[in-house]
Amino acid sequence: MDKLSELLTEAKPLYRARKRNVAIMKMMVCVFVPMSLFMFAFSVCNMGNDIYVSLNNGTLAQEILEDDFVLIGVK
Repeated sequence: MDKLSELLTEAKPLYRARKRNVAIMKMMVCVFVPMSLFMFAFSVCNMGNDIYVSLNNGTLAQEILEDDFVLIGVK
């Protein structure tokens, strides 16, 4: 019985450390995944705004792509 209680005494700090590490990893995932998705959506929104501004100025062909086949109609 003494060996069992000795093993439990040794294992308790390791169990707590493992539990703490798992909690830290869960917290990091819960913070960084939504933050990265938000930043991706924000960058897509800004890219859409840039294209809209380019279309309003009539300079889409010069800024985004070269229209060699006159598909856009602006040369």
